[in-house]
Parts: sequence; C-alpha cells; structure tokens
Amino acid sequence: MGKVSDYLDPYGHYNDVDTVKMGDGYMHTIEEQTCPHLMYCKNCDRNEVTFIQEV
Repeated sequence: MGKVSDYLDPYGHYNDVDTVKMGDGYMHTIEEQTCPHLMYCKNCDRNEVTFIQEV
C-alpha cells in the first residue's frame, strides 16, 4: 500500500527521507536504514507494517 509516511502527511513525500524518518514514530529506521511500508493481506483482511531494507 506504500510508505507509512505517505499516510501521516499528505506532503511528506516532498521531504527528504531522513527528515520524514525522524517523525514517523519508528526510532530504529535511521540507524538500520529501513523504510516502514504498510502491507495489506487480502486473505486475512489485515494491515501490517513491514520494514524494507534500503539499498
């Protein structure tokens, strides 16, 4: 479904990644270089945050 930050701030995608990470509520994303994404499972009808490793 996309990056969690896209759901927190409608203009968040215009900010640089590290600035967005400081306000996304996931304190470990900067040092682990991960990006929280919202995933949806059609089988169980659930949303879940998954951390994607940045390259």
